[in-house]
Amino acid sequence: MNDIDNHDSQNKEHSVLSDHDVSSLARKLAKKWHLNVAERRSLPIAGLPASAFVEAIRDILKTSPWYPSDWPRDEPAYDGVVITPSEDGFTIHVRQEIGVMRFSDAVITQVATLEEAVRTLLKTTFRADAIDGIPIDWTR
Repeated sequence: MNDIDNHDSQNKEHSVLSDHDVSSLARKLAKKWHLNVAERRSLPIAGLPASAFVEAIRDILKTSPWYPSDWPRDEPAYDGVVITPSEDGFTIHVRQEIGVMRFSDAVITQVATLEEAVRTLLKTTFRADAIDGIPIDWTR
């Protein structure tokens, strides 16, 4: 099989991914921030649809008071973003390491939608619209 046939074969694999499969991969990525090689190859070329990723986080927030759900609430020193539901939408808590075991004060921002909160999480935590090299496709 030449490179063109191989590329066409990969494109066909991407096009047969069901909505259930996309949701399953989105849940795994939302929980672990990692997918294995076979899972990555099964994604559409443009990446994981943002709508599926946001929905996976919404599902996590139904059973956890914050996202990421493994955030150690009692740990005052953390680096990253925590999303919590609020009466008016979602609250984003951002802290960054500013020295060895020194952390900034939390910057707390209120946003109306979970999509806005997830965009902030990606930009702050991963510095891009990708997690572990997996693009998040905001067009879908």
